[in-house]
Amino acid sequence: MKGVLEMEVGFIGLGRMGAPMAANLLREGHRLTVYNRSPRPQVEELRRGGAAVADSPQAVAEASRVVFTMLSDNRAVEETVWGKRGLLEGLSAGKILVDSSTVAPSLAQRLAAACAAKGAQALDAPVAGSVPPAREGTLVFMVGGEEAAFREVEPLFGAMGKHAVHLGPSGRGLAAKLALNAFLGVTTAALAEAAAQAEGAGVSRDAFLELVGRSAVGASPYVALKLPLLRRREYPVAFSLDHIYKDLGLALEQAHAATVSAPATAAAWAAFAQARARGWGGQDLMAVARLWEGEATDGGR
Repeated sequence: MKGVLEMEVGFIGLGRMGAPMAANLLREGHRLTVYNRSPRPQVEELRRGGAAVADSPQAVAEASRVVFTMLSDNRAVEETVWGKRGLLEGLSAGKILVDSSTVAPSLAQRLAAACAAKGAQALDAPVAGSVPPAREGTLVFMVGGEEAAFREVEPLFGAMGKHAVHLGPSGRGLAAKLALNAFLGVTTAALAEAAAQAEGAGVSRDAFLELVGRSAVGASPYVALKLPLLRRREYPVAFSLDHIYKDLGLALEQAHAATVSAPATAAAWAAFAQARARGWGGQDLMAVARLWEGEATDGGR
């Protein structure tokens, strides 16, 4: 294993989350090679910061000891890994693929098997946190895979986050992330519904949201982050409604496979499905509140 400041690192997927994560690796002194499937200004920013820009996932893997991917869904991961000039073509013995995408745990297991056939290793390492923690380097990594690979990559997790926990074999990191995002989705939908219920009954919206922030149930960093959005009824994206909809669908599949009932997750997923059908998928997940905002102002007054 090389010293922390000497590691060759690759990063694929330079969207809202991936670009600041890659920038934090660069700031820590790592030799970084990046690739994005579509042109983005973040790619040029990273190049100016000292990163090498590759022309394919294969080239990233060839140049790197550890490769991170942060992609949108199962299909994006499959195309990046198994597609033409894909990651697998550039992996060789001793290298490590770290997928921080939120995808199905079964895909993580397929990745691990494909990497093992090349003499490489794979970790599933989804994160807790949205764009601000990605910029600040305060993400939390939930990791599945071989512990030895986790220990080797741990300094890189430290460059991008405040905590990384190894949860067991391949797929366990994603299993934890899907359960956590089920909690996130249920909490978000419940907060939106509660605000509308109070407002519909004649309680000042601002006064109620102030109470939420001061209550035991509402005094959390996440709720504190979302209360200003509810006050303004504006929902600039930090974590999109499209993504929570996708993640809740995966969580329901996981619950079904584990024969665990998930009525709260199913109800939240249905609410996000309605919001998405109305064209709000590109807004922050808190935009689910728009489902109730008209009801709250039209009724109970």
